[in-house]
Amino acid sequence: MRFLKGAKQQMSQSISALPVKAKIKDTSTTYYGVPIIWEIGDKNHAGYPANSVTLVAANILKLACFDAKESGNDDSSRRSYGNNRYSLSNLRQWLNKAGSPWYQAQHGADAAPTNANVWSNYNEYDDEAGFLTGFSAQMLAAILNTTLTVAKASVDGGGLTKVIFFVRSSCLFLQNTLKANNSSKFSPPRYLSPPSPKCSIT
Repeated sequence: MRFLKGAKQQMSQSISALPVKAKIKDTSTTYYGVPIIWEIGDKNHAGYPANSVTLVAANILKLACFDAKESGNDDSSRRSYGNNRYSLSNLRQWLNKAGSPWYQAQHGADAAPTNANVWSNYNEYDDEAGFLTGFSAQMLAAILNTTLTVAKASVDGGGLTKVIFFVRSSCLFLQNTLKANNSSKFSPPRYLSPPSPKCSIT
């Protein structure tokens, strides 16, 4: 890992020795061939594994739907907008897979984020390699699992459920959740377009 402070590069050092907000990069961990710059969002965050460091992408890397609309779903909102259950979402699957194809149906009504299944036919990602494709062996080995308790939508029976996920895959989702609870130490990332995005801003 390299520690970045402004434009100045420092000598390699342990990530646990760096302060919150420090920027780092593993030159062998890339997205679209460009090394990902990470920011230390927190250290030993409540509910996360002991002695862990939470990394948040310093820039927004991608515009992608959380889940594709599911035309066969009994719930009208999920038919139109996709599934809001994280454990079943396309985004969770893409973030945690390497190679292509990455998509596998998670339930009977699930659908891939194809051009036909995403909002206004923008930003499909079913044919893009999984996010982990560009991660180095060192970075993959350093990733930890964690389990959080989250609310379940009423269509799923309501209440609370346990969700296991890789800390890395929660970056923006976690950021927004913590802000809602007024307990975030995370700063909003700057927007950085991938080389050839298809975006529609309204």
